[in-house]
Amino acid sequence: MFAKSASALDFNFSFNDNGSNVSGTIFGLNDDTSSQSSSSVSLSTPSNLTFNSPNLNSFTVANGAITGVTYRSGTIPNLRFIDTSDNIQGSYRGTSQPVFITPVTFSQVTGGATPVPFGVAPNMGILILGGMFGASRLRNKIAARKLINSDRAT
Repeated sequence: MFAKSASALDFNFSFNDNGSNVSGTIFGLNDDTSSQSSSSVSLSTPSNLTFNSPNLNSFTVANGAITGVTYRSGTIPNLRFIDTSDNIQGSYRGTSQPVFITPVTFSQVTGGATPVPFGVAPNMGILILGGMFGASRLRNKIAARKLINSDRAT
């Protein structure tokens, strides 16, 4: 009768690119889903950027962890994630400097909104509205009878 609700997962990422820390957040991924697109990727260091329309945008999430990714933000500044046979690598190119590819650490963002552990069956809304309508009609009938009875008494 009640179904568990699903909510989108967000992931922080970080890697070291030629001595510079690169970190940010990937938004809007679903658990246990492959080849899905993120809603956006936000870079917090070395600069505050949000990538909403990347050239490549494919993430795989299993058991609450990113297990595969192909991502490229586009023109410079450029953020990339590359899935190799050993691990997931990342690179950031802020200007025309050379690109260094290093392993990426992902961690699921916790906190924020707590998902509701159950959903309401769709027919429950109809039953509740019907009950409210019936109670309103009954209240109006009782009020009308009282009005009629008070008019007779005078």
